[in-house]
Amino acid sequence: MNELDITGMIKIPWKPCGNEKDRNFLRKLVTTIFFEEEPGEGGGNEASRYKYFVEETPNGRVFLLRPAHLKKGFDFVIHLENWKFKSGKSNPKHEDIAEEFKKKAQKFGKETILKAIELTFRGFEGEKVLKELSIKENAIPGEISLLTLLKILKWMFIEQDIRDWNYSGRKMLKDYLVNEINSL
Repeated sequence: MNELDITGMIKIPWKPCGNEKDRNFLRKLVTTIFFEEEPGEGGGNEASRYKYFVEETPNGRVFLLRPAHLKKGFDFVIHLENWKFKSGKSNPKHEDIAEEFKKKAQKFGKETILKAIELTFRGFEGEKVLKELSIKENAIPGEISLLTLLKILKWMFIEQDIRDWNYSGRKMLKDYLVNEINSL
């Protein structure tokens, strides 16, 4: 498996304004990196596989594995290094992230977490979100940090933009998280 560290390379170089131009920039940037992959020569060990380290977090590095299981174009699977979610795997499902955001809503307040999700949706980096909302969080062993969740969410949104650009995947994910938090 080819491993590439592209941490810090996938950021909007100007102030995000939540429009399609910013999202499209990220989508093009990520797929341009994927265009550099070498082709595979078959299935199994003959397939080309890639692991992209994309974020540093208090809980470990976020990385992407390609190709994804369904082999749908530029699809990828998001993982958190050295972490196991409810499923026992390092790749979170939307439900895993929703549960963790609900815990953070109980800790920091629903409105704060809803605003954090909205800012991430609009393209703000996790550190900027925490600063904007004046959140200071101390790492607690065995607990996933809010910063880590925001960085994973960033990549879930990017993945939705690549896979479902012509549909509402990004918005559907945000709406799902907002509904889950509002159910508290």
